[in-house]
Amino acid sequence: MARNRKRIFWLAVLLSLLLPSAWLGISRADEASPSPIVQQMVEAVSEPALADHILHLQDDPHQPGLDAEGSRHSFSPGLALAAEYIGQHFATAGLTVELDPFVRQGTVMTNVVGTLAGVGPGDDLIYILCAHYDSIANRTPGWDPATDPAPGADDNGSGTAAVLEAARVLGQHHFAHTLRFIAFAGEEQGLWGSAHYAQEARRAGDDIRGVINLDMIGWDSDGDRVIELHVGTDPASEALANRFTTALSTYELDLVPQTFTTDAIGLSDHASFWAQGYPAFLGIEDTEFGGPTADFNPYYHTVGDTFDKLDMAFVTAFTRAAVATLAELAEPLTTDVAIALGGPAMVRVGTILTYTLTYSNVGALIASGVVITDDLPLGLSYQADDSGLPHVEWAPQVHRWEVGELSPGDGDSFVVTTTVGVDLAPGTLLTNTAEIGTASLEGRVDNNSSTLMTVVFWGLYLPLIN
Repeated sequence: MARNRKRIFWLAVLLSLLLPSAWLGISRADEASPSPIVQQMVEAVSEPALADHILHLQDDPHQPGLDAEGSRHSFSPGLALAAEYIGQHFATAGLTVELDPFVRQGTVMTNVVGTLAGVGPGDDLIYILCAHYDSIANRTPGWDPATDPAPGADDNGSGTAAVLEAARVLGQHHFAHTLRFIAFAGEEQGLWGSAHYAQEARRAGDDIRGVINLDMIGWDSDGDRVIELHVGTDPASEALANRFTTALSTYELDLVPQTFTTDAIGLSDHASFWAQGYPAFLGIEDTEFGGPTADFNPYYHTVGDTFDKLDMAFVTAFTRAAVATLAELAEPLTTDVAIALGGPAMVRVGTILTYTLTYSNVGALIASGVVITDDLPLGLSYQADDSGLPHVEWAPQVHRWEVGELSPGDGDSFVVTTTVGVDLAPGTLLTNTAEIGTASLEGRVDNNSSTLMTVVFWGLYLPLIN
């Protein structure tokens, strides 16, 4: 017996040196990677949907078909029609829609606000994606705002379309913090709508943690994919912009950011939030307001600012970056089912080998259709388990248990009993993989499987007696 103990001891020492830690039942985390749930949101952004919004925003609805004869000038009837269009799409996205009216020069104008309320104790923290939806074409000689078109496809149909599409994509999910999607009026006359909104937000004590303002995101005539982020010098605004640039690399979006701090411009709605002490930045195409690449849109504020001039792949990438940034800031709430497989590092030929399967929902939402599978290695024979769950061997050596619905924080464990075949050679590695899955959308999948390797060693074989 002493000799056998020595052999087993030195075999265990050798295995601990040679075998990877995962084989001995020690978990190893995967390398950092993009959030699977956020990746799905990014990929859900639709270029055709963005294009459709811009085409409708530049359209004159009083004429048949889609054209570029419309106007969303702040003092034109088209502004109210655009507000109605935006509100309808916010509602379709499942947002709570509010109209935020204000009066300038005797005219009522309306900001359109869509809110996706956060869930849980962090719902009072607010992140905003915004764009102005009014347009102007005063650089066109002889232009009359009362009668002439101001299609504003790039300025700022592109930014408005991004807000609408982001609302559609993010509105299908739950987040810990509140998201607001806002289309501002009266920007071209002096940031009227955003100034009104930001002042009221500060007066109400809204805890706005970040504002991403998109204004002109469709022009890239030289194809260099350069964008500008006008951040200012506030550390919180810089941190917000850093999250945006990180999202570009994390989700492999084809944009090249240039960040402006002391030379940042304040000529768009982000400046209204700066004035109230809220973190904000402007995302805009390469305007040559401070960069060396000279790619300013020559159709800016003219009747020539139409859809056919835009680079829709550029608009799509910009929108995806905003979606990724907002999603990560707001913290998606998802299901997250996990499994861990436990068992011995070594087992004797011809004996009983038991595995413990521990499963749980470590996410924030209920997981439905939860299923566990265990792919037993050849050489083992399933005997029983104490799960109490519906069980079937649905493929050779593959056992399946139906868990069903699993609430957040819930879970359990059960033991699977097997026998080790007497014909297995000493040193055989028994690789067992248990997996868990759900019909619900998960925020991560790296904890959906667990693998254990057990080494068969020499030992006295005694027949099992039932």
